Amino acid sequence: MSVSPYIKFICQTQTQKELVIRHFGKVNVTVSGLKTDEFTKESESHEYDIVLHASPHPAKGVRYMTQLAHHLPEMKILMPFTRENLSSLLDDELIPANITFENITWNTGLKQRIMNCRLVVCP
Repeated sequence: MSVSPYIKFICQTQTQKELVIRHFGKVNVTVSGLKTDEFTKESESHEYDIVLHASPHPAKGVRYMTQLAHHLPEMKILMPFTRENLSSLLDDELIPANITFENITWNTGLKQRIMNCRLVVCP
């Protein structure tokens, strides 16, 4: 496959770069890494220990996050959707008390919560 010399591939990892080269041959490709510099200041206080950055869908790991919350009762976990969204997937009594639900999006508060947490789970 021939690729225009004006196209530059930017990959996050060396493995992605190798995949591009294997697929397209000799092309202009660099690895930028995973650092985005979007968040430059580390917060001293953390509203949540863990924030799930996903929709309430089984394929996005909500059951796994619920199980994790059971094993980490000292951790405060945020899920960015309503409790009812999760209740449709799990029995309500299986949802531990250390999970907080907020029906928020990136633009309505999720970004801020992510900036002020210890760990983001983004499946």
